[in-house]
Amino acid sequence: MSSMNFASENPRDSIQTLSTSLAGIAISVSSALFSLVGSLLIIYLILKSTMGLKTAYHRIMFSISICDVLQSCAIALATLPMPKDMIYEFDGLALGNHRTCNLQGFTIVLAAVMTVILNASLCIFYFFTIVRRWPEKKYRKIIEPAMYIFAVLFSSYIAITGLLTKQFNPNPLRFTWCAYSQYPYWCVDEDCEEEHGNPEGALVHFNMANLMVVACVLIVIISMITITLHVYKQEKLLQRYVTNTNSLSNRRLVTFRSNLVNTKLIVKQALFYTLAFLFMMHHPLL
Repeated sequence: MSSMNFASENPRDSIQTLSTSLAGIAISVSSALFSLVGSLLIIYLILKSTMGLKTAYHRIMFSISICDVLQSCAIALATLPMPKDMIYEFDGLALGNHRTCNLQGFTIVLAAVMTVILNASLCIFYFFTIVRRWPEKKYRKIIEPAMYIFAVLFSSYIAITGLLTKQFNPNPLRFTWCAYSQYPYWCVDEDCEEEHGNPEGALVHFNMANLMVVACVLIVIISMITITLHVYKQEKLLQRYVTNTNSLSNRRLVTFRSNLVNTKLIVKQALFYTLAFLFMMHHPLL
């Protein structure tokens, strides 16, 4: 294995950016720690709840939180796993080697890709249970197993191909951790005498991962729009029932109204979570 340290007088070696500064490192570490605490709290609340992991919603949220814990822990390490003989000048302490850099990058990409897919799966769950009115038992039997299998296999495929093409490296332009990147970063567009990584070999997998991210974001947005429109139509239908019926105590009307209230609460919860996901999403490949 060739060393990541090679002689160069290229001024791009010592480039100073937000990612190489203590401020940038502090921002990424603090945000990772906040995310870590939030995910651990969700895990605790789910496990302590009366339903535990018996519901599909809890299982999806639990899985997302586990992935976020892994990703947040790896990001919180910041520059520590970076090779101490690298050519870049990060203000943070670098104590690692190529293996530790690989481990950090692999963990982040694996968890991040899986998180994106699981968030899309959560919106699919909302769609089938709210719009299609599937009982949870049907969803659990048909969709849920396939969802988890696909999330694990696809994220593992992207992370493993990153290892095989040696793409987990420091990058002073964009990241405060070892990420999916060429080393040195400018070797993507020009030949280098010595480099680490295979951008041409990784390109297909890189594009596949980004297409999956875009597809999942579209699924999230389209699902939420469809669910919101469904609830709006149901509310209009309720108003028409109220106008046309002489008895507001009609059992069917009361049941319909109660179901709509519960559905609206679920939709509000889903919308808040979706907005938070879209706002906070920072994918390590994009």
